[in-house]
Amino acid sequence: LPSSPSPVLSDSTGQSLQRELLELRTRLSKQESVLQNTERLKPTNQQKESMQQFIFNQLTRTHDVLKKARTSLE
Repeated sequence: LPSSPSPVLSDSTGQSLQRELLELRTRLSKQESVLQNTERLKPTNQQKESMQQFIFNQLTRTHDVLKKARTSLE
């Protein structure tokens, strides 16, 4: 067995590893970007849920007032 791989095999393997490393770095970069977007969306979603709850509460109050007004008119 040769003590070291042939230069052609070494270059080919090196290029293959460099390509794989580049692909992995690209995937990591995309995943980090998605994670950052998710982290930015979290407060926005909380604000949206809070606003939905506020609107629901206001509609409930309005419904109650209208029920009382209807009862009073009858």
